[in-house]
Amino acid sequence: MEKRVFLVIIISLVILVTYQHFIGSRFQQPPAPVSRVVAEMAPPATQVAARELAETRLPDIDVAPNVKKMLAVQKDIYPQEIDINAGLYRVVVTNRGGRIKSWKLAKYLDDKGNPLELVSPVAQTADYYPVSLRLHDDQLAKRLNTSLYKVERVEFPPEQKREKLIFSYLDPSGLKLTKQFTFHYDNYYVDIDIQWENLTDRPQPLKYYIDWGYGLGPQAAAAARYNHKGSTVLIDGDLEKEKPSKIEGKLEYKGNISWAAIQDTYFAAMFIPKTVTSEVLVTKQGEGLISVGLAAEAVELMPGQVVKQQFGLYAGPQKLEKLKAMGVGLDKIVDYGFFSILAKPIMQVLNFFNSYTGNYGIDIIILTIAIKILFWPLTNASFKSMKDMQKVQPKLSALRQKFKSDPQRLNKEIMELYKKHKVNPLGGCLPMVLQIPIFFALYKALLISIELRHAPFMLWITDLSAAEPGWFGLWPNCPSIWITLRTLPLLMGLTMFIQQKMTPVVGDPKQAKMMMMMPVFMTFIFYNMPTGLVLYFLLNNLLTIAQQHMINKKQA
Repeated sequence: MEKRVFLVIIISLVILVTYQHFIGSRFQQPPAPVSRVVAEMAPPATQVAARELAETRLPDIDVAPNVKKMLAVQKDIYPQEIDINAGLYRVVVTNRGGRIKSWKLAKYLDDKGNPLELVSPVAQTADYYPVSLRLHDDQLAKRLNTSLYKVERVEFPPEQKREKLIFSYLDPSGLKLTKQFTFHYDNYYVDIDIQWENLTDRPQPLKYYIDWGYGLGPQAAAAARYNHKGSTVLIDGDLEKEKPSKIEGKLEYKGNISWAAIQDTYFAAMFIPKTVTSEVLVTKQGEGLISVGLAAEAVELMPGQVVKQQFGLYAGPQKLEKLKAMGVGLDKIVDYGFFSILAKPIMQVLNFFNSYTGNYGIDIIILTIAIKILFWPLTNASFKSMKDMQKVQPKLSALRQKFKSDPQRLNKEIMELYKKHKVNPLGGCLPMVLQIPIFFALYKALLISIELRHAPFMLWITDLSAAEPGWFGLWPNCPSIWITLRTLPLLMGLTMFIQQKMTPVVGDPKQAKMMMMMPVFMTFIFYNMPTGLVLYFLLNNLLTIAQQHMINKKQA
């Protein structure tokens, strides 16, 4: 194979890897046209005592006597935190605003080994918890989000695997708000019913957003570096993503909304409308944190009228099978990008192997061997083509020297030489070209699939989705030049060097010398790649070396 052709392929590979490595999820398909406008909404609620709210001067409206009595009764409501242990997750709901104060995932741990918390510390500091309501009337929003609600807990028989909490509050304006949560124990899902009742004698316009508080748990910097972390909306059938760094103030999406989410690499909190919804509000708080609010249908609440609006909330892992089973396109949040058509089958194969092995490192090894067997005939043909090219190399050099001043004649003579000796200059490239999409599909699969998060292999390799921890550091007293030695990337670079030394030298010798630098450059690129991907590439190199040795020995 011509060295310059090989060089083009390698450089293309390096560009793609570098692009994914440093830019990652910035690459998206062009989104469908979406209306994005700055929206003015109420700021996060601040804590207000329930007794003070209850004694607030009533608006200048006619309020029925029974409403005044109910307002007086609300003075005696005390703060409560209700603990819901649903098995898969554990939730703490406060009656101050009827909001979620904590949502921990039992089966997924944070970096300290504790159940992963999806409610961010900023949400706690700002007192703006999940299922807060955002309205244009900031005073009403304060009262609805910080007042104490009456609580009713409804327990079901164990076989029904669910539990219900009902929060009710009567506002001095004459609006009665009821929030009903139905927690499902067999999924990371909650039904949320929000009911409004107008107890005044005048119409009241009502428009609000149900909001997930700022941020999504303590997010890992490494995960955020490579993948999307921010808002994601499925609107008019297309994904719309935005990173916090790209948001200034507030953004409003308008269209046919299927769901709205705040996500990181592996987890998401997703609001799902159960009726037609056309707006999503994304609001930025501080540096790098956002809230995502799903709009309810705007209504004109007539005197005595009761309106119920229903939502679903999924807060948990972005596990493809579980999300797909729930419908409404929730599985689209697991976005492998351009290589989805290959990445999804690869993960299905890995999961199939894992059902027998229980170790994703072993599964990657099995997958690598299977791919190598699949491409074995093509790789043999590639090596044969390179050997044939090596044989005609002296004649090629002679032609280049003879017709160096006549490029057209040179090309013609070279093509006749290839035809005479039945040599295909691109024959050695085919296996590599075919494996590039598989490589990138595996890269995306390992990087964002929840199955690989914290998945151990053996010995010091405890997380196949992250860079190898390394075993030794140089210059520990100067963190700016700290170098961690990682075994697998170094071995990968070494095997790549050996593989190149075994490859027949064809083309320009200067290009061949330049290609010897590629193992160094690729080692640098792969140094912070997921360990599972480096394992795949290392094993693939070892198998290729063995195959080259067998072919060279056979042809000797």
